[in-house]
Amino acid sequence: MSMPFEAFFEKATGRTPHPFQTRLATSECLPSVWKLPTGSGKTATAVLTWLWRLVHGSPKQKDQMGRRFVYCLPMRVLVEQSHQAVSLWLKNLGLEAEVGLQFLMGGEAPGDWTLYPERKTILIGTQDMLVSRALNRGYGASPAKWPLEFGLLNNDCFWIMDEVQLMGPSLDTSAQLAGFRPKWSQSPNKTVWMSATIEPQWVQTVDHPDKPEVFSLNLSDSPKDSVLGKVVFAEKTLTKASASADANPLASEIITLQRQNATENPGTLTLVVINTVKRARELFDQVQKSYGKIPNPPELMLLHSRFRAQERKALSDKLTSPIPKQGRLVVATQVIEAGVDISASLLITELAPWPSLVQRLGRLNRRGELEQGTMVWVDLLEKEALPYEAKDLDFAREQLVSISQNGGGVGIHQLPTVPLAREDFLLVRQKDMLDLFDTTPDLSGQNLDISPYIREGEEKDVLVYWRDLPMEAKDPGDVSPPTRLELCSIPFYDLKKVVKNANPEKETKTSGYVIRAWTRDFLHGTWLLLTAESVYPGQTCLIAADSGLYDPVLGWDDSSKAKVQSLPPTGAPVSSEQSTSDDPLSAQPDDWLTLAEHTDHVVEELTKILRDLPLSEGQKKDLLQAARYHDWGKAHAAFQSKLDPVLVSQSPPGKLGQPVAKAPQKAWVSKGKRPHFRHELASAMACLQLNFPDLVTYLVAAHHGKVRQSIRSLPGEKQPDDGRLFARGVHEGDDLPGANLGGGLSTDTIQLSLDSMKLGLSPNGQPSWVDRMIRLRNEVGCFQLGWLEALLRAADCRASALESKHR
Repeated sequence: MSMPFEAFFEKATGRTPHPFQTRLATSECLPSVWKLPTGSGKTATAVLTWLWRLVHGSPKQKDQMGRRFVYCLPMRVLVEQSHQAVSLWLKNLGLEAEVGLQFLMGGEAPGDWTLYPERKTILIGTQDMLVSRALNRGYGASPAKWPLEFGLLNNDCFWIMDEVQLMGPSLDTSAQLAGFRPKWSQSPNKTVWMSATIEPQWVQTVDHPDKPEVFSLNLSDSPKDSVLGKVVFAEKTLTKASASADANPLASEIITLQRQNATENPGTLTLVVINTVKRARELFDQVQKSYGKIPNPPELMLLHSRFRAQERKALSDKLTSPIPKQGRLVVATQVIEAGVDISASLLITELAPWPSLVQRLGRLNRRGELEQGTMVWVDLLEKEALPYEAKDLDFAREQLVSISQNGGGVGIHQLPTVPLAREDFLLVRQKDMLDLFDTTPDLSGQNLDISPYIREGEEKDVLVYWRDLPMEAKDPGDVSPPTRLELCSIPFYDLKKVVKNANPEKETKTSGYVIRAWTRDFLHGTWLLLTAESVYPGQTCLIAADSGLYDPVLGWDDSSKAKVQSLPPTGAPVSSEQSTSDDPLSAQPDDWLTLAEHTDHVVEELTKILRDLPLSEGQKKDLLQAARYHDWGKAHAAFQSKLDPVLVSQSPPGKLGQPVAKAPQKAWVSKGKRPHFRHELASAMACLQLNFPDLVTYLVAAHHGKVRQSIRSLPGEKQPDDGRLFARGVHEGDDLPGANLGGGLSTDTIQLSLDSMKLGLSPNGQPSWVDRMIRLRNEVGCFQLGWLEALLRAADCRASALESKHR
């Protein structure tokens, strides 16, 4: 039964919606740009508009909504707060079972949203995690998983880009992607850009050139005596600080202002916003020392984006807890500019670009609960401008001086709107996107660098975690992958610098300071000692706990040499860290499964997935055919040779003599006769020789994300003595035995040919694999092809998960 939006919103949040929220949610066509003031409830507006339209809207309203709601926030955000709010709304609406919810910040556990492409799902994450995945190079994810997430984030999605003035290159990238999706996808897709300061021209790019429709408040939305009116018209007084940005004098002035404010407004928040993590840490340290000499100090907190998820969650919980009578003083960076629902009675902030100052002002007297809030701004010298441009600070200073000259009092509605300081960012073009579709590493094992499309300058991150390792250990060995709570996001340049400065060859164990850090080699499944040259944005690195570099109160600290308290790796790992040869889904707790049994399970799961998706009947047919043939290559002797022959001979009656698809973990005793063997390549070559449609053949090859647009041998493979072609453990002329593939289908033995891996036409006039796949990609569209690939992959993973739980 349909529910009016007002009732739906009130059931979710416990309050009635603002008039603009109802007007926006119930409109026939949603504008692409939402200009909404800070404190007006943008998160609830976005999430509940999507959800109501999808569940209770008209057919036309539903058609504009994708199944996945992708809420993209800047990196410097406490995403957990948005996640907690949305979780509560879903619970209040009774939709927890119907709508999935996950946040992507520093990785995510497998077995999650990627397995249920047909389900309504809300994803909340940072631009680094989400935009990198939309570009097919997911930060912190195994390369084998890139295509899966790429397909799901460019199809059947409703994207919200929030606080876009903080996003740098990701803003342009999101507009370019929005321009590509109608050409390369056949499913509903929409992107909305949202901010208090946004202008429509911000999202006009070469491939997204049309001026978008803008939704903004009108006077009838916020009368002064309404809840929203109190937010919009809340008085804020602006004054300039006497002190400079130097930690000592600024700390003294902050303490004086806070104590005065605590007398006038007991039990309230004093918020100090500093532009760099380094200056914020130094100021916090000085404030903490000074308060040690003063009785009854306020509760002190330091907030920035360089904490492990474990400490960040504790800080987030504390930030929203009741404020003690003596008050709370928070020293923060730009992390509080978006997605954090706090209200301060006193705001002390360093000079920043005008859009950032508007966001910071949105945390002052946020709900109009005080007669007025006070902002004190700290001027900066040109040499202190970083990470901002001096010219942007000059413009902001002019605005602040002008307001001060006119009495110093202002409401959010009176703040001037200014152009976004656009930089000459590298723009992702169609050719770049098509290149990114191919995830095959180059001959040096490297992948295309997408960081210029996501963040500017040195604002590019890596993920690190700490483990206790023996001093004599040359590498971490067989340690488990990291869990989300262990991960800390840090600037890649910081890690590059500390690794470069700590040179083990010039130090001794007694006098030197050595940093031991490693990253995984995807090709071989081994550990590589980290060097300055091998650090790049988006990777995940392990640091020995005795290397230091972290403090639970200060966060990432490249000057700290104290041993880090490692966290127990509890919970699901964020990545399986597979090598190119791994087949983790082939191991079961204690079951043996034949090819026929597993294939039937995959076809069953895929049928469920396809039931209501907007695909043509032809594409559904090709997907189901690919599912039936996807694991035929496991009948190859190179795959079966990984199993213990004694245990195979003891497998359950009725399964002897049939190719094994799944076996107990203890049965996998070898890496097989051929390094890097990929069963899906053998399956695909057989399908190619049987003249199956190219789409079927591609989906068979790509269902593990490791064999896709290119086929070539890898380091460590040995060429056959007779010079035959070889790639990924498959050799020219290999026999692929016939097998029972379930559903009444049995195949004959086929002799495999690798002619298609050569460029140009084969001797019988057939195009190469690369030619076929490029033509297929262009005909289907790279986003649509990625989506089809993801659907088969999801069905395979779901079947394997159910099999491990004894179907």
